[in-house]
Amino acid sequence: MTLLLNQCEDVSLKTGCWLFIGAQHANASAGALHYASPRLIKDGRQETNAFATQFLQLMKQVSDARKVDVLELQGKLQKTEREMTAIEESKKNAEVMLEAALEELQALKAKNDQQIQDYRSRLGLA
Repeated sequence: MTLLLNQCEDVSLKTGCWLFIGAQHANASAGALHYASPRLIKDGRQETNAFATQFLQLMKQVSDARKVDVLELQGKLQKTEREMTAIEESKKNAEVMLEAALEELQALKAKNDQQIQDYRSRLGLA
């Protein structure tokens, strides 16, 4: 960034132009950088200061919004993970209940089959 600011200084001094540049790396922890050319400051000091202040406020808002987005996504992920854990637990409980019901049905079928066999034997059909 320092190289960029030095180049801005060179351009503004060589050309005498009005120049304002601001930069903020999206993942930086340091504050935003900005440069205003001497001519811009000379011709519009108050407006340049206001513009720089607005730029810095914008960068803070954008950075804060990204943090909020990350926090919201983390919260949603944690909620989803809790829901998945509850669903897995419910699934395990349902599987246990299904297995017990299947065993009970098999026992009833075996009992019914035995009763049918007994009735056939009594009727002489076996």
